[in-house]
Amino acid sequence: KMEANTTHVQDTEPEELRYSAEPECGMRLVLLGWSGTGKSSVGNTILGNPVFNTHHGSTSQKPVTLKCEKMCASVAGRQ
Repeated sequence: KMEANTTHVQDTEPEELRYSAEPECGMRLVLLGWSGTGKSSVGNTILGNPVFNTHHGSTSQKPVTLKCEKMCASVAGRQ
């Protein structure tokens, strides 16, 4: 039997940006996964820069990313 597991993520984007009338030019990616599975590392690889913190102690079992994060970059000529 599978159980539903939900997590609420705090919205960090100001309301005026969420409902902007101007269309966005670009691509938006959302990385989902369990804690410690490498989402920040994948984001850094896609963006080509270490913009997401992936540093943690070798004996640490605590997650590095504690909240939803948003980064923007131009990749292959696309925003």
